[in-house]
Amino acid sequence: MEKKQVERYFVERFKAGFPGFPDGDMKSSEEPDFLIQSPTQTIGIELTTFSRDRTRKGGSSALKDVALRDKILIAAEEEYNSRSAVPILVTTWWNPSIRQRHPINVLAQSFVDIIVPRIPSTTSQYSHVQWDDFSNTPMEHYLSVLLIDRLVGDTQTVFYSASGGGVGVSPQNLQDIINEKNGKVPEYLKKCEEVWLLIVAGYAAKREIPIASDISPDDDFFEHVFESAFSRVFLYDLWKDPVELRTRQLGQGRE
Repeated sequence: MEKKQVERYFVERFKAGFPGFPDGDMKSSEEPDFLIQSPTQTIGIELTTFSRDRTRKGGSSALKDVALRDKILIAAEEEYNSRSAVPILVTTWWNPSIRQRHPINVLAQSFVDIIVPRIPSTTSQYSHVQWDDFSNTPMEHYLSVLLIDRLVGDTQTVFYSASGGGVGVSPQNLQDIINEKNGKVPEYLKKCEEVWLLIVAGYAAKREIPIASDISPDDDFFEHVFESAFSRVFLYDLWKDPVELRTRQLGQGRE
């Protein structure tokens, strides 16, 4: 699945979880990523990610687990494509401290055996597969939860891991991400009246990048006021409700 298709998919998920999302046609763009055109204004949406490498918390102890997960996912994706032409997005959460107990090809076959009978019949549905569905299969020691989404048209099937482990998030971690984008806002505003920043945790464009699907904000996180050039900033941990960050415009002393 192309990067822009992935971005659109997650903005649509954000839209479904945030009642204040603006009405209007959403069109793909670049800088910002999407433009929402309504009769009264155009709002830009810029999307970026929060990943494990954004923070020092969590360390590198899980790198072997990540490498093993990647091998299984790549093999399972290949196995699935050899069996089915239906495009799907498979989001996986894994047990902690996994170790290889079976050959990769056996795990891939078992993985796909679990998935195929649970593929949703329409693109408006998804299948939620829990740990007890893996019992008495080679995957029971590996998988914790997985979600299966049926994709539209002839898009590419993607298997990826949303298991980055619990990752601590400090206000500075998020401020650093906002700072990376602040300088681009004047260019964004040439295409729209206001622009929102959506910081997404729970996916990455490449499987080899460990990501945070279960972020743990510090105690003072939700009271912190972030410096931002954006009209609104959101933190969206997939499968949870979006959180709007408190912000003030750069150089101003008020929210």
